Amino acid sequence: AQSTGSAQIDYGMPERLGRQVAPTPNAPWSPPDLRGYTSLLKTAEPSPIDPQKRYNLVELIDIAERVNPETRVAWEAARQAAIAVGLVESEYFPVLTLSALGGYQTEAFPAPKDVAPSGFFRATLNQVFPTLNLRWLLLDFGRRGSAWDAAQERLLAANLGFNRKHQQIIFNVQRAFLGLTSLRGKIAVAESAVDSARAVRESAEAQMRNGLATIPEVSLARQQEAQVVLRADGPRLA
Repeated sequence: AQSTGSAQIDYGMPERLGRQVAPTPNAPWSPPDLRGYTSLLKTAEPSPIDPQKRYNLVELIDIAERVNPETRVAWEAARQAAIAVGLVESEYFPVLTLSALGGYQTEAFPAPKDVAPSGFFRATLNQVFPTLNLRWLLLDFGRRGSAWDAAQERLLAANLGFNRKHQQIIFNVQRAFLGLTSLRGKIAVAESAVDSARAVRESAEAQMRNGLATIPEVSLARQQEAQVVLRADGPRLA
């Protein structure tokens, strides 16, 4: 015998995962509202770029070095390497520690019968034991020396990596700056060529209206203007 109807299967999916999929195979999935997350993704640091100011190459390099996260990572690596050298050097100095142990004790004992038959005396004892320790390692068979050499080499590598990161950022900024300057020059030349071709075409049309030019001459001027405009669109779109 076959049962009719559809059985609902409970897969026991957690609620936090159930919100990431469709409720049923036949229902479309609705994406969550992420507008509340976008406010948290906004940068907390103000932008150092002033849109009203015209920057030169040196100023752009300075801004790129200050805001680039890779320079901060490289600087932090170099700082940690320098701290590691200081920690190794500290092992050459003596270690002086001061510790103190204190406490108190209260004890009661009965008074003499002829003085106070039902009385007692209470004695309180306070004690403090200070301790001063001096430890100085004089001979370690080269362990600290080798550790110091390794820390110095790591510091040198971190500094070289830090300088290399700065050089890479400077190169990228210079290449982008020079590329933009070259593109602006090409656009200026193309606009000048378009203006010249337009002036030639307008002059040919004026001469034709006055009977001093022919239709082929005007067509040739228009064709040259169209070619110049087509060539000028390349630098603008780049």
